Amino acid sequence: MNIFNGISYAYDGRTILYSPIEIISNEMNFEWIQPHLPQILRDRFPNSDGILKVKIYPTKNFLLSDFSKSLNGLSEDRSWRSVVEVVLSEYAITRENDSYMMMRSGAMFETGEHEFKLGLVWREGNKKGVHIIKEQNVTQMCLAMDYQKIVFFPNNENFLKFLKTFIKNNFGNLNEAEKLCNGLLLSPLNNPRRILCFKEFKNVGHGILPKAVMVKMMDDEIFELNELIINADQKVTIDFLGDKFKEEVLQLNRLPAFRRILLIDEQLRRLQLNNPCTKAFGIFVQEEMLRGSFEILPPMNTVGAMNYQLTPFETGSFQLKPQNYFKKAVLDYVVILASEQDYHRTLKEIQKNFKTYFKKLYAND
Repeated sequence: MNIFNGISYAYDGRTILYSPIEIISNEMNFEWIQPHLPQILRDRFPNSDGILKVKIYPTKNFLLSDFSKSLNGLSEDRSWRSVVEVVLSEYAITRENDSYMMMRSGAMFETGEHEFKLGLVWREGNKKGVHIIKEQNVTQMCLAMDYQKIVFFPNNENFLKFLKTFIKNNFGNLNEAEKLCNGLLLSPLNNPRRILCFKEFKNVGHGILPKAVMVKMMDDEIFELNELIINADQKVTIDFLGDKFKEEVLQLNRLPAFRRILLIDEQLRRLQLNNPCTKAFGIFVQEEMLRGSFEILPPMNTVGAMNYQLTPFETGSFQLKPQNYFKKAVLDYVVILASEQDYHRTLKEIQKNFKTYFKKLYAND
């Protein structure tokens, strides 16, 4: 969408858009109907009757050319680091071939999917960030990057089809499927614009999947499994996985150092950090590893609450289970300040979250 007459820009995916020269001096509003959007946006907004509305207004200006080269560095460097990080990501996100998507600031993953297990997929990508360092007595910017694989739900997959695959390969464990799908965003097939949040499965009869199971959303609305599709770009939260499967997911990123370096180099090649967008902003990335002395600290235990010891594995990492870290609360009374209408719903939520027994309960209108 060439709304700026060919001027390059970089968008952080949320609220801020950067440009190498001033684009607008006053607020601007744009509207596009779905058929007139680029293909990458039509894939995200499948409803042909949809309208995309955008409002843009100017904020503060600062020049990258003003970046200090003094020995004392900058008194405030976050703005500089943020804008350079966004500019370095823009080209890989918006290009047509081998495109990436941004999970969060500094974390980018390919849009293509690779089959993993239980109907899930994995994508490879990177975590990167811009830092300000002193090298040879000069304050300058450097890019830090690491390689990462993350497991995702399959994009736009029919929910019934996904569950059949997951349960078939997981020996029919619907309870694990419910934990895995906690908070999953779904859309009805007949109305892709609606976004629903998965709450739980609901048994409606005696039988096996799919006839005996339906889906209950956070707003308590009920749907059949085959009426829903999985929204795009949703990663799997490993906290809801069983120990065995969680270990398999973690194993994806346990790589020998020499292999990790090769994969980081491959990410640099794929991102093409020196591109038309970075050129327009006057940014050039010198793809050369920084060298310096370093020290490997010996493994050490981390002490948690109640003197709980977190002992590292041979790899230097450790596993933290929240139930072994947080102190257990002792509650004798719970006071609920709620109307009569909301009392029972509030009580039910408290009991669900605390999963404990209360000696006394009070309700005040």
